[in-house]
Amino acid sequence: MAALLWLVGAGALHVWLRGDPDRPWRGALVLTGAALLLFSPAYPWYSPLVVAFVALDGRAEWLTVTVAGTVLYLAGGLSQHFPLPACAYGTAATAVGIGACLRARAGRRRRWR
Repeated sequence: MAALLWLVGAGALHVWLRGDPDRPWRGALVLTGAALLLFSPAYPWYSPLVVAFVALDGRAEWLTVTVAGTVLYLAGGLSQHFPLPACAYGTAATAVGIGACLRARAGRRRRWR
């Protein structure tokens, strides 16, 4: 638990130092989404905040975090017999990572032109 809190704190420090002041919702999306990925709640009512920040920022890959929470909620007791939380949030984290890599790659291409 202490390691998770440290990771969220490190993410907050990164957003504070390197975040874009003209787009504060981007940092809020990263922090909220990362907290949901790290603590993996099985309740879908935490997700509307991520959806709102995605609407502002346009980073649709973060919607997979919302889907993961909803899947866990709908699965109910199934998650006790199967590593469903790890699969759901692991898939969401992979999608977010791939989206970040693709955006960084596209940004580098634009700078070279």
